[in-house]
Amino acid sequence: MANRIDELRTEEEISHFADSLSNHNCLFPKHYIPGQLQFKFLKIDIDKNGSTDLLVNDRQVFAIVDKGNDQYNLQYIGSWYQERRIMGIDTSGPLPLLFIKKQNGYKKADGPQFPDGPDTITYKFQGFIEYNSAPSTIDPEYIKFTTSPCRGTCPVFELFILGNGKAFLHAKGYLKRIGQFQTTLSTDSHKEFINLVNYINPNKLNYEYRVEVSDQQSIETEIRLNGKTKQVYDYGQTGTLGLQQLYLLVEKLIDGEQWQTRKE
Repeated sequence: MANRIDELRTEEEISHFADSLSNHNCLFPKHYIPGQLQFKFLKIDIDKNGSTDLLVNDRQVFAIVDKGNDQYNLQYIGSWYQERRIMGIDTSGPLPLLFIKKQNGYKKADGPQFPDGPDTITYKFQGFIEYNSAPSTIDPEYIKFTTSPCRGTCPVFELFILGNGKAFLHAKGYLKRIGQFQTTLSTDSHKEFINLVNYINPNKLNYEYRVEVSDQQSIETEIRLNGKTKQVYDYGQTGTLGLQQLYLLVEKLIDGEQWQTRKE
């Protein structure tokens, strides 16, 4: 079935549509880097659900994804801090693969630099993520998330999730509930969480990620998996696309699960 994306024809129409979704001001790159695909927008079924989506080769690459019922999400590939370029697309598999180069470092006055070797990403878990051709199927013993305060209203909490789905939340600030809570994740939430953790392959994550701007919140993630503990410190919460997906899921669990007050 045709959708509103099928009707878009020009840069102006696409810019207006993006602005209507999230006040995005398209800034198409004036110069292409060697090897970059030289298109400004591409209609493609990014999630293979039968509806047309839109991939926009803006200075901050993004997609407009048809979620059904005339609802659309504008989803950036990565963070605001780093420009990205689309180097290639492979549509031969079950899901399209995008080959992306990201800026080396962060936005600077003299312009971005792009390192050798693109990342391969795909659309999965309701967002873009680094492609993993063979994710593991190991249940983690536990995962712990700890956020730091910031100068704004960043949510401050500790969240501890056991492999059996039991979860313990210490909500410290800027959340709809404050205090100590516990719950058992719903079957669907637990399965989604475990699948995502296995897909991002924690053993290949760096021990530290950091954006070169001030006043950002950090999050520390500790994962006990297959007898080994991996700790990741992420200042700015943009370390990898997979971690960003994990942080969004944590937010969803905190807001959506049925938490009960924990007795001391």
